[in-house]
Amino acid sequence: MLGARQFDDARKLFERATALWPADPTMPYHLGRAHLGLHAFGPAADAFAVAVRLDSTLADAHAYSAVALAQLGRLDDSRPHCAIATRYLEAALVDRVADVDAWLGLAYCAGIVARDREAVSYFERALAIDASGARATPELVDVIKTSYGAVGPQPPAPLPQRP
Repeated sequence: MLGARQFDDARKLFERATALWPADPTMPYHLGRAHLGLHAFGPAADAFAVAVRLDSTLADAHAYSAVALAQLGRLDDSRPHCAIATRYLEAALVDRVADVDAWLGLAYCAGIVARDREAVSYFERALAIDASGARATPELVDVIKTSYGAVGPQPPAPLPQRP
């Protein structure tokens, strides 16, 4: 996991990049991730909002927007982002099967709507792919702990198969 100094360096870099490439949704997305790493949830939510305004299909931006908004106590605002993220992540999962962020987004979004078995199963799949990466976002891990408390350990989510 990156330290605060590294997140701050990333924040500075992506602030410049966002100004240089204002039409590229990945720049505010990465800026939001840096803010999230610094626990600056308001600026993170703002950056993710820019990213999804530029590309409404950017599933990870929706998922992390939900994380930031929930940390701000805005669960009602985070749930629509989770619904969108879940739809896009499930559709793309066969192409992102080894992508920890895809599984974490699904886990988080299942957890905040109390689909606890799914949340734990998705998180277990993320752990199987990259244990340290899966634990890198403490705000997500907190939601998953609640799901573990409700349903206990679950097997990892099955890997999707190509049609």
